[in-house]
Amino acid sequence: MTLKTGDCESTGSSKTDPFCRDAGPCARNGPRACCPTVFSKYFETSLSNYIKVCKLQVKEVIKNDFPEIYDEMRGISDGAKKMGVHFSVDAIIAWNSAFGMEPFFEKEHKKKIERCSAFIATGDSTQNGEIVMAHNTHTDFLSGQLMNVIMYVYPSSGNNFVMQIAPGYIMSGTDWFLCSTGIIGCETTIGGAEYKPKFGSPFFCRIRQAMQYGKTLDEYVEIMLKNNAGDYACS
Repeated sequence: MTLKTGDCESTGSSKTDPFCRDAGPCARNGPRACCPTVFSKYFETSLSNYIKVCKLQVKEVIKNDFPEIYDEMRGISDGAKKMGVHFSVDAIIAWNSAFGMEPFFEKEHKKKIERCSAFIATGDSTQNGEIVMAHNTHTDFLSGQLMNVIMYVYPSSGNNFVMQIAPGYIMSGTDWFLCSTGIIGCETTIGGAEYKPKFGSPFFCRIRQAMQYGKTLDEYVEIMLKNNAGDYACS
């Protein structure tokens, strides 16, 4: 796969390793310092064990069912190494899997705070009949600092799209994107989902496929439902 990105806007460092173990507050070091803190705050496991579980449960699914995405992850890893940052493919898979794997590792005493909402209006509901979409994201101050990149993606096949992401993501972790097909997207997390998902196709692979290859809303539905892992409940 040939993947070209352009006009990437970021408020963080160009050398970002989400699994870097640098010490110091997020406000000073940006994404390099945040992730170990994020995992220790939300997950009842070590970072190394979490990566190991993702490698066991998720990696082969991506390699077999989404080889183009797996190649892109390898490219992210290779690019990071050229910048002097060690960011393994296994770590990239674990990083993208975090929302979907949360039910398996989240701390039982963690208080659930629902904060995600969105709306969309068009036609008679807007001043000129055009679309207005708004979204306040689910992230808190700690993890929200990672979502500081707006990336324009021009794949060799499929649709062009722009999305808000954190470094190392292959989809929009804040679920905010616009595609050359004219389809725009955001989501709201469904609160109170207490089940543990099965290991099917991860949500981040399915939504990325839909963004890149979906031409209609019906095609989005078909892509999102195929081998649905049930991870990261959202609408």
